[in-house]
This record gives sequence, C-alpha cells and structure tokens, in this order.
Amino acid sequence: MPCDVRRAREKLNEAIHTIMTKNPIALSPKHTIADVESLFKHHRIHHLPVLEEGNLIGLITTYDL
Repeated sequence: MPCDVRRAREKLNEAIHTIMTKNPIALSPKHTIADVESLFKHHRIHHLPVLEEGNLIGLITTYDL
C-alpha cells in the first residue's frame, strides 16, 4: 500500500483536537462583508466562525460571498 494512502487511513482514527485550529479568528454578526473579505485574504483562510456573546451562531465561508 502506498505511503500516502496508509497515512490517510491512519488519520481517520485521529482525534479531531489533534488537527483542529485552536483559538481561531472569529467575527461578530456586526462585522461587514468587507471585514470578512479582508480577513480571508490576509490570513489565507476560507471559513470563519461567527460568535455572539461567546456562543457560536454561524459560520461564514468564501462560498457565502
């Protein structure tokens, strides 16, 4: 079995916390589309959580724009 396939299969059993982004950039619902586009470009990311009073209320992605 090729090495890449083996590594991919091993990752399937890995806990999410080992690969997730810790302390991600987050937005409030009051941010503008311009703010979102700027963050996407500057940080080279495609998804941002939207928080209100510390609670996740949504997710905005490059596909939403």
